[in-house]
Amino acid sequence: MGGNNHNHNHKMHVVFVPLPVQGHINPLLQFAKTLASKGVKATFAATVSTVDSITAPNVDVEPISDGFNAGDVAEVEEAESFMSSFRTHGSRTLCQLIDKFEHSDFPVTCIMYDSFLPWALDVAKRQGVCGASFITNSAAVYSVYSRIHRGWVRMPVRKEEVPVVIAGLPPLNMSDLPSYVSWPEKYPFFLAMELNQFSNLDKADWICANSFEALESEVRTSDLPCSHFKGLIK
Repeated sequence: MGGNNHNHNHKMHVVFVPLPVQGHINPLLQFAKTLASKGVKATFAATVSTVDSITAPNVDVEPISDGFNAGDVAEVEEAESFMSSFRTHGSRTLCQLIDKFEHSDFPVTCIMYDSFLPWALDVAKRQGVCGASFITNSAAVYSVYSRIHRGWVRMPVRKEEVPVVIAGLPPLNMSDLPSYVSWPEKYPFFLAMELNQFSNLDKADWICANSFEALESEVRTSDLPCSHFKGLIK
């Protein structure tokens, strides 16, 4: 989008829905700032525990609920219970946020969500707006998990099965693979989160991922086992 398209782009309104963890908030917030600088209206939907800590030029911040009050978040001991609550309450309040803008000058046109929150895409489709998945993992890590999802890489990977060969990547030894892959029994919930990214990805209008061109040029151009890999953010 060029600089002379600001007026046109400002008719677009993208709501960003991050996983409320710093390493996931920052990449999506940077992308929101980039789109805002191009004239797109950007709204960052943050949970009550993070909403007061997020500021960015030209990016509005709106609260959605994860089911917990700000003072209660520290008491959440299990990631699984948090994610379940976030799905329930986040879906409801994200719908309300979209409705809030429906009759404004800037109705929501797209939901860009952290890929670990596939329920946000379901909300987008129910509300009749576009859905864009933002994959925080690097393209190389995404490629590994997408092949596991397709059954092209079997878990757990045994020592006698290495190196694992994946198009666009150097041969991967045990120490090169994500620990969730090498020892899935130790991290069942987090492995499930990784693979759940693909549960409805075929319905996404756009898919974006982090990529390091100098390090991942081959994997970026290889035949990733996801035919709808539509976009790369460098």
